[in-house]
Amino acid sequence: EAALDHVMIDEVNHDNPRSEFAGGRLIPYVWNNTRGNEDLCNRFANIGYPVVLCCVSNLYWDLAYSKDPLEPGLTWAGFVDAPAAFRNAPATLAVLDDCASRADADLADGLGCHVAASRSPRGAAYVVVHLGDGAADVSGPPSITAIDPSEGSVRSLAVIEGRALAAPGEVPHVSFGGVAATVLYGFADALVVVVPDGLATGAVDVHVTRGGVESAGMAFTVIDGRTPVVTSTLPSRVQAGERAVIRGHDLGGPLDAVTVTVSGVASTSVLQLFESLLVDVPVAAISGSLVVTVNGRASAPYFVEVGASPVPSINALVPASGSPGSLVRIEGSDLVRLASRTSVTFGGVAAAIYGLGDDELTVVVPSGAADGDVVVTTGGVASTGAPFHVTVRVAPHIDSISPTSADDGEIVRITGIDLVDLSAWKPNRLPPLPLFGDVKVTVGGADAWFLLPSPGSIDVLVPYGSTSGSVVVTVKGAPSNPVPFTKN
Repeated sequence: EAALDHVMIDEVNHDNPRSEFAGGRLIPYVWNNTRGNEDLCNRFANIGYPVVLCCVSNLYWDLAYSKDPLEPGLTWAGFVDAPAAFRNAPATLAVLDDCASRADADLADGLGCHVAASRSPRGAAYVVVHLGDGAADVSGPPSITAIDPSEGSVRSLAVIEGRALAAPGEVPHVSFGGVAATVLYGFADALVVVVPDGLATGAVDVHVTRGGVESAGMAFTVIDGRTPVVTSTLPSRVQAGERAVIRGHDLGGPLDAVTVTVSGVASTSVLQLFESLLVDVPVAAISGSLVVTVNGRASAPYFVEVGASPVPSINALVPASGSPGSLVRIEGSDLVRLASRTSVTFGGVAAAIYGLGDDELTVVVPSGAADGDVVVTTGGVASTGAPFHVTVRVAPHIDSISPTSADDGEIVRITGIDLVDLSAWKPNRLPPLPLFGDVKVTVGGADAWFLLPSPGSIDVLVPYGSTSGSVVVTVKGAPSNPVPFTKN
């Protein structure tokens, strides 16, 4: 907003970029691509601002997932589901010429928005960065002072730090061992680059060339990429022709070449998120080996069953008893299903979902709940019930703290019962404010400004200015027993 003027003309609002901050280090994050502002990012860029696109219509995840009346979220700019957000996310492409070859001569002094029809059936916007436009005027030859990290695999990102690396009208070129690298963005003191394909492992010299002048080299070590590992899928039994999540590690990111096969049949759509992949299961897939290949390195085969969607299953409730407003972790399998509603009931009373994790849900014991079964329903399919005992809420009680001594800013875990009351959380509603209800934690007489509840415990940061003394949790005015704490 600091770089923008809002002007009303003939009862119509106009957003006009301000020129006095252009050419410096102020970077506008342009969210507004709603009607009348489709070109706002262009207007910022073409007066000299480096621009980050964060379009509300595709990238705001506080918008509702769909038009379902029970779907939580905002609707003022439309609806955004996760696959669409990733599928249409802007890709940053470096342009290393004067734009004449792209018929963009009119945008040579800034950024341009273009449409790449091949990215999706509807086309997807991407940004062309004319490198060096974010840099101030510089003089002297380019020089490299550091590369962060100093080692990496091909297709990984590296930041080259130095002086006079980029300047307006003088696009930087970077090479690793003589192989040209893609430069994603450039300031005078830093370049973000992609380690190029085709490099052998070992040390290589990195050079930056600007205005025909080459810097001295700096060593960078090329290492082998890690072998991808598959640990599970969601759902545990995938359906042919439907979407599934593959979990694991080293599964690849947006810059990597990633393929997925099920029984030898390749998926036609893979969204890589490093520790998970969102894939379309091939229509012709059958039960067998799932293999993920990242930049030519294949995972060990992981057996995956292809068939009807599995029934959600509850393995444990942690804890198996608690008062209304307390947190319970439900551990099991297939507790959620992609693009499907998940609900939880305690003895038939609907509960608010507090958090999601791999094969677990954290929920709030609802007001009015009585002893009975906890049931998880996802995609219209209900689990077998797991028994839960509802207790009467009492004053908070601390059983232990860990560690018992810590310094400012370190985390201390407080374990006990009735340490929070989240009964204001309601199913299918936005979380209330304050998020964690009427709760206060004091450490050595000082209020802890950060706390994070979980089933049976609260994590707090030791507040600055605290001293050795006691830890006390107060819920709705009722204090807990004090527990000794030593300030390091």
